Amino acid sequence: MTTAYIAWLQDDGSAVDSSLLLPAEQAELAGFRSPERQRSFLLSRLLLRKLLRPHLPSSSLIFKRAESGRLFLEEAQGWHFSLSHSAGGIAAIACTQPCGIDIEVPRKASFESVASRYFAEAEKKALQEAPTDQRVELFFRLWTLKEASVKALGEGL
Repeated sequence: MTTAYIAWLQDDGSAVDSSLLLPAEQAELAGFRSPERQRSFLLSRLLLRKLLRPHLPSSSLIFKRAESGRLFLEEAQGWHFSLSHSAGGIAAIACTQPCGIDIEVPRKASFESVASRYFAEAEKKALQEAPTDQRVELFFRLWTLKEASVKALGEGL
């Protein structure tokens, strides 16, 4: 049996201590121009640490980036994790098997061009046949499933 550990948070704007990051992470944090992106980075790293700390020694919680940009733990091989950010929300999943997570806040969107490019025929048909007032919600439901799957497989769309 595989167990996955999942955590999420909604940013409430409260103070967060960036000194909890390792020096390399603090340097990466400083490289972001946008305060929103800095905060999202900081919160996501702290959330990952909180999620993994009960299962791994703190000394192995050193995040590195693969050439693809995907995060991995250099000293805790065999652990997989995924992050997602949306409208101040952050979700994280950690597992000993490949995994992926995605969150989206449904919003008014012109989703038809995205669906026509990335959705399978059955997904496009389901969107077309759904009642008009349910299409945006269905689009985001399908999109988050697709994004989480792509992240788990380590492939792009």
